[in-house]
Amino acid sequence: MEKLVISRGNANTSIRQLIDYGIVFKKYISGDRKEYFVAEKDALKWSMKIAIMRKKKELEPVMEVLKEISSFTVNEKSKEGKEFHKTVKDIQDLTEEFEQLANKIFNANQLLLKLFKLMI
Repeated sequence: MEKLVISRGNANTSIRQLIDYGIVFKKYISGDRKEYFVAEKDALKWSMKIAIMRKKKELEPVMEVLKEISSFTVNEKSKEGKEFHKTVKDIQDLTEEFEQLANKIFNANQLLLKLFKLMI
């Protein structure tokens, strides 16, 4: 913590987030009460885990809100209401395309990881 110039609380929060992402794991040493942590060594694995977690925490909530707004504005009668609905729908469509692209990348990388493991 001294080398990073961060507080104990900041270090704890950051480590907990990395544990949630599946990038850092607790390591127990018998007879020792300290907590030890081990990081994932494979850069491709942890980058994929971060991307998947960010998609889950950032993209999916936005998609839910857009879906909800779109359903509320679908029956708008005014010109402004119809324009707003179209704008929300366009953003929703674009976001869904991003999600589909992300899912294809995640699935392709899963296959690449398996292929690399078979080659090694």
